[in-house]
Amino acid sequence: MQKQRCVLLVDAAGEHASHELRKQLSESNLPFEVHHVGKGSLNQPGLERLLSNQQIGTFLYVYTAWDLQQPLLRLAEEAGFSDDEMEYRGFGPMSKQVYCSACQEMNEVQQELEFFCDFCGIHLTVSDHFSKRLQAYLGYTSIQ
Repeated sequence: MQKQRCVLLVDAAGEHASHELRKQLSESNLPFEVHHVGKGSLNQPGLERLLSNQQIGTFLYVYTAWDLQQPLLRLAEEAGFSDDEMEYRGFGPMSKQVYCSACQEMNEVQQELEFFCDFCGIHLTVSDHFSKRLQAYLGYTSIQ
């Protein structure tokens, strides 16, 4: 994709890391704009409008805390951005939703690669497989 312009969405967690990107964009003379976001921004029609009104050739950078990533990426996809038109970096502690393949319930884990399901108690291993539909990783059952 040929970038015509860029939009950066940053929060307090991603602010510092975005400075190098801003410097690179300034040196490339590529037009860009920076928008500061937070959890309250997700329910604001202005953010949805900002994303929906972008022209073809706009590239989106999302530099935020992990817990803000998925909701922002969902908004961007709904506005028409594809994976090839976005780059995202997460910061701070990261929790994941893990879908139990045994009882079909969602578990929230931090950095664990193995854990016991909160609902059925079965031992699960966190997969690399991420479901966009479920917004969760798959937890495989483990035989011990």
